[in-house]
Amino acid sequence: MNTRIAENLGRFLIAFSLTSLTVGCDDDSNGTSLEDPNVQSGLCPSGESGLSSLSEIPSFAVISTDFSSTAVSLLGAEAEVLAESWHNSGVTRPGLVAALSGDVVFPSAQYAGTFGVIDRFGTDAVSLFCQPEGDLVGQVRLSGNPDGKVGFRSNPHDYVIVSDTSAFASRYSGSLDPDAPEIDQGTDLLGFDPTTMTLNGDRVDLSDFNEVVTGLEQSEGGERTEVDVSVVSRPSRIVRIGDYLIVGLDRLSSDFSGPRGHGDGITAVVDLNSETVTGVPLGGLANCGQVTRVPGTEREVLVACKGYSNVSFFDEEGVRATSGLVQLRLNGSGELEEVARFENADDTSSLLATWTVTSLGDGLAVGVALGNGDDVTDRLVLTELETGSQEVLIVADGSFVLGQGAYGTSSGLLLVPNSGADEIHRFVVSTDGETTLQELDAVTVASSTGLPPVRIAAL
Repeated sequence: MNTRIAENLGRFLIAFSLTSLTVGCDDDSNGTSLEDPNVQSGLCPSGESGLSSLSEIPSFAVISTDFSSTAVSLLGAEAEVLAESWHNSGVTRPGLVAALSGDVVFPSAQYAGTFGVIDRFGTDAVSLFCQPEGDLVGQVRLSGNPDGKVGFRSNPHDYVIVSDTSAFASRYSGSLDPDAPEIDQGTDLLGFDPTTMTLNGDRVDLSDFNEVVTGLEQSEGGERTEVDVSVVSRPSRIVRIGDYLIVGLDRLSSDFSGPRGHGDGITAVVDLNSETVTGVPLGGLANCGQVTRVPGTEREVLVACKGYSNVSFFDEEGVRATSGLVQLRLNGSGELEEVARFENADDTSSLLATWTVTSLGDGLAVGVALGNGDDVTDRLVLTELETGSQEVLIVADGSFVLGQGAYGTSSGLLLVPNSGADEIHRFVVSTDGETTLQELDAVTVASSTGLPPVRIAAL
């Protein structure tokens, strides 16, 4: 396996996977409660301040990285480059605790007037900026210990702002110390104040979804033996619907260096009013941490279950048996009801396109079927959940190169990054009657940093 393929594979493997500082922007807070991502946050000015340097308001943001350095670019409605390197690892803004690391992701939703990024494993921090000026609101570390010492590597995957003074971040990893204090236990949702960027003491414990399962341990001779494996909830992406948080759980081994094991797929529902948590089983699917909002709906989410084999990462049989897509609707009682489902186990010829999935609404999802690093390359696949029909949209030139795309409902564009070709694929999504996709010419983010694009978010 060559170096580039190994690096790209590392990005996907990482995906398995309390000091705060406040600088503050000019406060023009209107006291608005954050009911959805389109509401002005009150953290930053809501006027035209800072727009003079850009030709238009950004519609997309791009993360480009070589897994050690990172740059963030801003794109317009047609994916034209507005700012090649709006922020990067070589820039430390005044007061910033640390520049961007090489493992950076966007939250599931950006909030009007602000722009956030999450530094994951090893940095464990959320950074919040004013958009588009780039002034720092603040940065909060999510690894515990208010005295500033890092308690453990919490590996945050997402955050959601629920009010002017309350937000929750999903901490994917947990402490291996059974006697760790509550703040250092992880595998939870940890609360912080998005205005002051300080921990606020709130915590949603998701340890009820931990369990011991039968997994496999491989000996030096290649033999596999059944052993007990501790599985933890590993919360990843979050979608807010009204007074509820829908949280994707991967439910994988507590120690990735040990025996392989997984729990059955579960989606967690957090009631913000009663502070109760319930779990919705996903019928034998596994590795179901990716949850996204379904466009054109108010109460529906798409859960992508990547599947998991206790044998190995490349064991197609085991992955196929546990991978699929499930569309769920939150009813008036705060319960998730199944709307549509696609399981790869139902069709042995189907493509396992459950990585970096983007919902287009109308029962359609675009996802990546990973290559194998050898004779099969990445493919971008359109899947219809109800019928199981699939269409290959792109065949990439390499493996582990197609990254997380984004669908901008206002622009009607679907963008998908290709780190192998250093370009972004573009599709026009038409929702007039039947949803159709038309491919446009790919574009290049000519970043002066020379970093390949890997993740895109709609703003």
